Amino acid sequence: MKIKCLFRIVGFNLLPALSLTALLAVAQEMPSRYKAFDSVEVPTATMRLRSSNAPTHRVALAPTKQAMQEAAASAKGLSKEKSVSVLIGPDAEPPVAPYYVGPVFESGMAATRLVWQAVAGGNITHVTVSSEGAKGIRAKLLLPRGLSFGEIRVAASLAGVAEALPLNLAQDGVLWTPYTEGGSQVIEIFTPQKVSDVSIQVVSVSHFIESLAAGTYAKPPGEASVPTAGSCTIDVVCPSTSSALDAAISDRSNSVARLNFVSKGGNYLCSGTLINSNIFPAPFFLTANHCINTQTEALNLYKIDWLFRSSACDSGVYSTPVYQTGGGAVLLYGDIYLQADITFLRLNSPPPSVARFAGWSAEPITTGSMLLGLHNPGGRL
Repeated sequence: MKIKCLFRIVGFNLLPALSLTALLAVAQEMPSRYKAFDSVEVPTATMRLRSSNAPTHRVALAPTKQAMQEAAASAKGLSKEKSVSVLIGPDAEPPVAPYYVGPVFESGMAATRLVWQAVAGGNITHVTVSSEGAKGIRAKLLLPRGLSFGEIRVAASLAGVAEALPLNLAQDGVLWTPYTEGGSQVIEIFTPQKVSDVSIQVVSVSHFIESLAAGTYAKPPGEASVPTAGSCTIDVVCPSTSSALDAAISDRSNSVARLNFVSKGGNYLCSGTLINSNIFPAPFFLTANHCINTQTEALNLYKIDWLFRSSACDSGVYSTPVYQTGGGAVLLYGDIYLQADITFLRLNSPPPSVARFAGWSAEPITTGSMLLGLHNPGGRL
């Protein structure tokens, strides 16, 4: 996690701050300034799959080099396809694109009646998804709309640590699994409901060319170099000459999270900030509109990394633990052109107990004030 380049205000446009006031009024009218609060408690105990021998359906992909190259070229083009000429003139530069970390491939699996295993309280089945050469995996499931009780758990292996999502987070039957490291993912579906007529489909598979557990990334396909943060950015863990400033930065960095989402054939990384409100602990979240700008992308936001930062100043190694949540989000507002580049979300799942709901103000900033921002540039430390 980095501190954006420090700069001094010489003039200030109130639109972004006033937009925030209007956005939060979507939920309820509130004061223009709010104090930050600790988030609600969320259990963080290590979780495993419920069964090690459930019936398993397998989906295996082996993408060719050509398919990988074509997917990368297509996805990068789509990420920059917006036209700004209608709103702010034909000479305007298009918005920057989020960082691409891999393609999404159709699985070729039709909706299938799976074999289930009876367990205490319900039934379980496994789906193992693999993609040759992948450094990480996510899968898009299509569930029957009536299948809303129970959960999925995913792990990189039968013995691995698992992440869970309730089935009722599915939107129109669509549920993206959380991210797991490596080229294979075990998806365990548990439900107390009747399963004799249940058909489930793995629609597509996210094939990550970068490990999201890495603090730095390799050169993307077709790029001359690895995209990097500006030279004036500073690691949040590096001390300044002010202990009070260091304490404030450390506290506020707990409000920032790294985002992984799917958009039109590609996986991308961005970052954003958890925002406080007077209906705390409603998980309102601000990010950039050049990252997420449709409800489909918000729905596909199934990996949010909290406390993703360096273990030591400029170490390039992330600190542990990193807390992952998912479940998608609801897009409440988006604006990319009117000087804001802002997207306002409400997360479908609560943040972990380590997160902070950032305070904010819509009051004018005095000319001469020093500002800094915190983010994960390109999804990196």
